[in-house]
Amino acid sequence: MANSLAPHVIVVGGAAGAAIAHKLAEQGKRVTLFCRDDVSGATDNNQKWLHSGLLYPSGELAAKAWKNREADWTIKKRYVNGPEQAHILALKSETVAAKERMWEKWEKEGRAIPEHPRLGLEQKTRLLAAGINFADGWATPDCAIDFPGLVRDMRLNLEQKLTDNAHLPSLNAEGCVMEGARVLRLLRGTSGITGVDFDWQGEQSTLSCDQCVLAAGAWSYDLLKDIGIRLPLIRKKCLILVIENQPSFHVDKITVCLDVIKEDGTISDVSLVPFDGKILAAGTDFRVVYELRDRSLEDLTSGASEVQALKAELSQCFTKIAELRDTDFQPRVCFKTEHYNPVRCKKSNALKIRDRSGPRTIVRFPACPHCSIPCRSLWLAFPAGSTSASSTPSTT
Repeated sequence: MANSLAPHVIVVGGAAGAAIAHKLAEQGKRVTLFCRDDVSGATDNNQKWLHSGLLYPSGELAAKAWKNREADWTIKKRYVNGPEQAHILALKSETVAAKERMWEKWEKEGRAIPEHPRLGLEQKTRLLAAGINFADGWATPDCAIDFPGLVRDMRLNLEQKLTDNAHLPSLNAEGCVMEGARVLRLLRGTSGITGVDFDWQGEQSTLSCDQCVLAAGAWSYDLLKDIGIRLPLIRKKCLILVIENQPSFHVDKITVCLDVIKEDGTISDVSLVPFDGKILAAGTDFRVVYELRDRSLEDLTSGASEVQALKAELSQCFTKIAELRDTDFQPRVCFKTEHYNPVRCKKSNALKIRDRSGPRTIVRFPACPHCSIPCRSLWLAFPAGSTSASSTPSTT
């Protein structure tokens, strides 16, 4: 791809698609970027959180996240929404001690992670006065970022329509942005992907290409399945409560609680992210989307029981959440795609997966009668919306 002068088609451009298209144009490649609407998918519905890496599950991932967080900071800083600081809290002192042991271990391993000082008395007093329960916590450099704004600017710059673009890398080729186009299918020839069929303003058309980069996030699954490519991808959905501005409920920076107890007795974390005058509240309970049948991802919603369960989790730390009426917030569904590396049970040869968030099986292919707990497996992480796929069929 690096040496090819052929056009590249980016299918359904969220944050990852826009970034990939922009990078290719920087290299002088001709790019066509397909995007369903102004800003769609996970880019618009997620919590707009630029992670420092401190809450990642391993030191290696944490160090990479922090390195990426600092890379191109002069660009990202322009889109920061609110303070460049977050509060990470814990309800139990045991959680605080365990987290500090983990961070200390990473530092001894030579991992470059950001500083994370304990909260001072003034910070604690202000949090407690806001009705927030916790035992202790830290100040970290996590922050909210206007990803939709960044995506819009990259798309405009790709077509050389952005006048105030000095903060973005210069381009060596002009791209084409098909905003509002919906990719219907990938076209597959004997040697690979040859183009895409798409709907543009009610008319169906075809665009040929020599290279295709698929950055469609949770929508990648169906596009690949339709051309016979089966990859180990799992689609997940998460509930986010968009809380309108409440005078009695003020949070001025990202605030996370690490150890709330869910309905099933497991431990999880919840977070509040202030963004653009609203508060985005979420947990980490991503649920696997198995089959859509005749529905689209956009048609999937969360039921009242899911909303109440999330409110109950949030209320353990953020007590004022319990006072919210249904009219005070809007439920949204956010999707992401994760890549997994399945392993086979030695007895039944069944493929099984382990969820990173806990020792439970979330998918089995097929059900395995010999294992009461899942076999260990390794997750291969990539940003939501940045799945890339070869045109060669997978045999997994």
